[in-house]
Amino acid sequence: MDNSPDAGAEMTADLLILAAVLAALAYLATGWHLARKRLPQAWANARDRWTIPEYARSSVRWQTAWMILFWLVLLPCRSLMAHADQVLAAGDPQELERGIRERDRRIAELERETGIRP
Repeated sequence: MDNSPDAGAEMTADLLILAAVLAALAYLATGWHLARKRLPQAWANARDRWTIPEYARSSVRWQTAWMILFWLVLLPCRSLMAHADQVLAAGDPQELERGIRERDRRIAELERETGIRP
């Protein structure tokens, strides 16, 4: 066993490198897991945009790669955009009218099912 000051610094450097490698592997593994969970949505997006199967497959490949590498940025951005879409849809007069009609239709259906109204 070497008790020189350089040995301690070397061991610390080795541990830092090991920690960085493990953190990078955990990051990529998390990205892979999230990308796999998102594959059906990626395929649906690709099929909506592309009619040629090779182009759709390439689109899914790129979507998956982006998710694996940049999931830490993409997930909050997608969540923020989904929330913004909900807020914007709530202010749309046509969407509000459609929601009210749907609600009224559902109430009438439930009233018929429960016998409140014939």
